[in-house]
Amino acid sequence: MARVAVTYEQVAAVANALYAQGITGPGTKAIREELAKRAGPGAPTGSPNTIQRHLDQWRLKVRPVDQADPPQLPVQLAGDILRALNAAASIAREKVEERLSQVQTELDELAAAGESSDARIDELTRDLVARTSERDSMAGQLAERTSEAVELKAAVAFTQDKLVTMDRELHTARSKVQAANGRVDEMRQATERQLSKMQGELNQVRTGHTDAERRVSDAEKRCVGAEARLEGERAAKAAIESNLAELQVTVKRLEPQSSRASGAEAAASGLRDQLTLLSETVSMLRGMLQAAGKDVPTVPAVADGSVSRQ
Repeated sequence: MARVAVTYEQVAAVANALYAQGITGPGTKAIREELAKRAGPGAPTGSPNTIQRHLDQWRLKVRPVDQADPPQLPVQLAGDILRALNAAASIAREKVEERLSQVQTELDELAAAGESSDARIDELTRDLVARTSERDSMAGQLAERTSEAVELKAAVAFTQDKLVTMDRELHTARSKVQAANGRVDEMRQATERQLSKMQGELNQVRTGHTDAERRVSDAEKRCVGAEARLEGERAAKAAIESNLAELQVTVKRLEPQSSRASGAEAAASGLRDQLTLLSETVSMLRGMLQAAGKDVPTVPAVADGSVSRQ
C-alpha cells in the first residue's frame, strides 16, 4: 500500500505540541510516533524523509529560540563580553547559516532522493504484493500439481503392475496359442489324411457309380428287350388261350365221338405244355423287371381246361 503524503502543517503542529511539552528538539522518530498516535492503529504515518524535510523547515521558521540566563558579571565586563559574544555569534551565525544552508541543500537533496526512494519503495511494495499474490497462486497451483503428480505416480504404478500382469497373461496366452497351433497342425494333418482317404473312397464310389450307371443302362436295355419279349409272349399266350378255348369248344362238341376224343385230348395236352412254358417265361421276365426297378403289370391266371372222356 502506498504511503499517504504528510503535510508541513501536520508536522509543524506535532513539533509545536512536543516543544510545549518540554521536548525542545523533537526528532523525526518522535514526530512520526505522534502522527501514528493521532492517525490511529494501522493507519499510514507518511515517509520519514518527508517528515524530516518538513521538520527542517519548522526548525528554521517556527522553532522558538531558547532564552539563556544573563551572567552575573560586572556591567562593563558583561557589556564587553556581550559585544564580543555578539560579534563572535554574528560571525558564527553567518558561518552556521552558510553551513545550515549547505546542509539544508544537502537535506533537500536527500529528502528528494528519499521521496524518490519512497516512490520506488512504494512501486517495489506494489510489485512485491503482486509477486506475493502470484507466489501464493503459484503455490496453490504447485500444490495442485503436486497432488496431480502423486495421483499420476499412483496411476503409473498401478498401470505398471497391470502391464506386468498383462505380460504374464500374454505369455500364458502365447503358450496356449502355440499349443493350440500344434493341435491345429495335428488336426490339419489328420484331416488332410482323412480327406485324402475320403477322396480315394469318393473316386472309388464315383468309379462304382459309373459302373452302376453302366449296369443300370444295360439293365434298362435288357428290360426294354424283356418288355418287348413279354409283349410277344403275352400275344402268344393270348393266341394259345384262344386256341385252347376253341379246342375246348371243339372237344365238347366232339365228345360223343370217342375216336376223335383221344386226338383232341393229345392236342389239348400239348397246348397245356406250351402254356406252362409260357407261364415260366413270363415269371422269369417279371423277376428281371422287378430286379431292374420296373413296374410289372399283373397277368391274369389262365384256368386249366380239362377234357373228360366218356
